[in-house]
Amino acid sequence: MVYVPELIMVDFSKAFQSVPECPTEIETTLTGSLPRWLNGTLLKNGPGVFEVGPDSFRHWFDGFAIFQRFRFTDGKVFYKSKHLRSDSYKNCLKANRIVTAQFGTPASLDPSLNFFRRYSKKFLPPKLTDNDVVNFVQFGDQVWAATETTLMHQIDPATLDTTKKVDMSKYVAVNVETAHQHYDKRGNVYNIGWSLNTYKVFVTPNSDLFKQTTNLEGFEKTKIMATIKSKRKGFVSYFHSFAMTENYIIFVEMPLLINTIKLLSAHVRTKSFKDSLTWKHDQKV
Repeated sequence: MVYVPELIMVDFSKAFQSVPECPTEIETTLTGSLPRWLNGTLLKNGPGVFEVGPDSFRHWFDGFAIFQRFRFTDGKVFYKSKHLRSDSYKNCLKANRIVTAQFGTPASLDPSLNFFRRYSKKFLPPKLTDNDVVNFVQFGDQVWAATETTLMHQIDPATLDTTKKVDMSKYVAVNVETAHQHYDKRGNVYNIGWSLNTYKVFVTPNSDLFKQTTNLEGFEKTKIMATIKSKRKGFVSYFHSFAMTENYIIFVEMPLLINTIKLLSAHVRTKSFKDSLTWKHDQKV
């Protein structure tokens, strides 16, 4: 018999519970005390809505994003939160179904469309989700919400409102990128994405253009630093992040693989991104 310590027996079901937003800032009740010198703001990003009509999301990455703001001042903590009004969020709520595919949940057919339009849409290229549920990224003075597609939303840290949306594929030729960028001492932002059988390392330089509240021109300076061919034809390695030192980018090409043919046909087969993953346990890193 395998002994499992009681300490790690966690009820993970609570992580899949939908939570309402709290758009009006409230003062929280503290247990204990905080030092009065602690002043500032903590932003958190993560899933907050897991059901749409009769449909439920199948993976934790899929829940619609909720932005949370904790404001620390004079020994007190104030809280507010808002759901991200992404196109994916609005389209799904309008249809009362999950009509935009997420990482682990395929799209349902939109019941508001007639028979011909519903089934003809299966053979059109699907729109990437803009449900930026994974992380917050800072470009200069701007704060952006990110996921593993190329679509990001700029937010106002004070109100949690969305101000702009950017598609990084317009500035660098990638289909997917990580949501865990890295920074150097100058504030330059580094990331890795992939396009078909090629990985690409790219950097967005920190510039005065990002000091303007809603200026997107800073992204035009993004450039590719390195291109790496996948060593497995028809497959690329799935990666959630990468490592960076002062002099090196460290990328691990793991044997958790994305079958690119399965991924490209996922929409027609009513499958999700996750369904294109395969683990090759007998292959080396």
